[in-house]
Amino acid sequence: MTGLTKMGEGERNEVRERCGYRKIIKSCEQAKDGYEWLWVDTCCIDKQSSTELSEAINSMYRWYRNAQVCYAYLNDVDEKVFPVKRDEDKFDKSNGWPE
Repeated sequence: MTGLTKMGEGERNEVRERCGYRKIIKSCEQAKDGYEWLWVDTCCIDKQSSTELSEAINSMYRWYRNAQVCYAYLNDVDEKVFPVKRDEDKFDKSNGWPE
């Protein structure tokens, strides 16, 4: 994130369009509950390495277990309330439900 300040505008804009970047920004916007720290599980994991993947998953679950509150970021849901019925038009790639 700090590396964005050293990038050119075009490169910076390309990074800002990535799902992981939006997830971090949206998480920060949501977590205005007086917490000093926010942990977002957006990272690069080498899924080819079963050891690295296993370590990353175990670490992630430790963070969840020890958290005071957890937020779930659903990149394809714009509303504040989770959809309660299928919407084939909005979620056409995932059988009418958010991914």
